[in-house]
Amino acid sequence: VSGEFVRSAVRRGRGPGELLMPGNMYYDNETGTICIYDIRQMRLQKYAAGPDMEYTGSLDFGWTGNSIRNAWQITENISVVNGQTGMDAGKQGRLQLLSADNRIVGSWNMFPIGDKIQRRTYFNTVFTMSPDRTKLAEGTLFGAILETFDLREAGIAGHGCRMFYPPSIETSGGVVLDTPETVFGFPSLCSTDEYVYGVFINGKNPDDFNNISVFDWEGNEVATYETDCNVLRICCSSEDKGCLYAVAVTPDKDFCLVSFNLPDVASLGRCTQVDPILEANVEALARGESGSFGPLC
Repeated sequence: VSGEFVRSAVRRGRGPGELLMPGNMYYDNETGTICIYDIRQMRLQKYAAGPDMEYTGSLDFGWTGNSIRNAWQITENISVVNGQTGMDAGKQGRLQLLSADNRIVGSWNMFPIGDKIQRRTYFNTVFTMSPDRTKLAEGTLFGAILETFDLREAGIAGHGCRMFYPPSIETSGGVVLDTPETVFGFPSLCSTDEYVYGVFINGKNPDDFNNISVFDWEGNEVATYETDCNVLRICCSSEDKGCLYAVAVTPDKDFCLVSFNLPDVASLGRCTQVDPILEANVEALARGESGSFGPLC
């Protein structure tokens, strides 16, 4: 893997396999399929992994008649979505299980915060589903709340919840805004079956994101790593344990693809806030001078 640009394969449009507004994306290791949810068309579109990204089919959620922001297929017959499906007018929904025969078969609409304004922080969250498709984690950007859920055909069950900081937000014209008291949390999550990895800002400067934190699926801290570059998005390797890939920002404000070779977090034991921060070993995959980051293409 060199990080070099190969090609673009998915076109903008309304036709089969085309996208209008991509939402969440994940890789289905069992089928070798890349799944992308289109928010505008309310379809979970599937592509064969590879440079051609051959379109293989989709799941249509337009029958719900409500807003869906993210979607994942967990079994042949059951999908989980994040949205307003099945909720009464004026109420805020979270997670619902939808069956292949167009029924709502389960839901989780509870929140760890009661204030309706502060609850709007859940319009700006990130998710990750475990490769075995049995667990889901959600992290907030405003404030820092990490929740985990068990996914099963019979329903959704809350598994763990950690509130590191309250949201402390305000809204204007329906837009969620930070305040001087806002501590920023998670702009990106990814996971293995054992751990949840998060870019954790953990401060009031939203442009300072050079920290990767590791949690178990109960939400307990396992390890924290300080990176030598700002990291926008991360993803896990399903084959190489401890290897993360990331889109990073160079000092010159360019984007680059990097990898992090983390120590075996299972051997580190639990870390606390007073433990020293471990520096991640960062390897630039994109072209550039030795020791520097280059552009992707």
